[in-house]
Amino acid sequence: MQLTDQQRKQLAVTAGISYFIFFLILISLEMDANWLQQFDQTANAFITQFRQPSLNHVVIIITEFGNPASTTLIALILIFLLAATKQNKLAFLTFINVGFIAGLINHIIKELIQRPRPTAVSHLVSAGGFSFPSGHATTSVLLYGTFFILSYCLIKNTTQRRHLTYLWVALPLLIGLSRIYVGVHNTSDVIAGWSFGLANLCLTWLLFSYLDHVK
Repeated sequence: MQLTDQQRKQLAVTAGISYFIFFLILISLEMDANWLQQFDQTANAFITQFRQPSLNHVVIIITEFGNPASTTLIALILIFLLAATKQNKLAFLTFINVGFIAGLINHIIKELIQRPRPTAVSHLVSAGGFSFPSGHATTSVLLYGTFFILSYCLIKNTTQRRHLTYLWVALPLLIGLSRIYVGVHNTSDVIAGWSFGLANLCLTWLLFSYLDHVK
């Protein structure tokens, strides 16, 4: 997990920008800012206009990849495999990212903010609880972002690593967009979830990079 000084600087800058975006949306939401309402109305309407029966089925499958049951199962299997192969620090990193930050911290924020889910369009899937930030967006960034870190640490072939990177980036993007499409999140909920997830992913990677060796 060793990084160069330049890579550490890039992670710190990315974390800072991501936290800024998250808190900008959060503060605007708490202040009931007009720009945020207009942004959500416009962006939500743009994405949901593409609804059609044949696409609905595909998007619902995509959104299920971010469901708590799916992400928890994937994370548990990953932690078990890492621990079994003596990659204990990476196993702990996975637990921190997916179990603690995505599972606990994101839920606490939801309960504190208590933003209702959008009602302008019908919901194509059932969703309980509150809307901000999107748990699917946060968790998918942290889970598949952790896969990105694992690829960086464990896969030496640069071509294989690059191809996997496309997958680890595409999944959070598609899962986040799917939550807007199915009508259970505002666009700002998803952007905040992506930002919060990415900020914490960079922060945990940065902190873990100071450990001497990955075992």
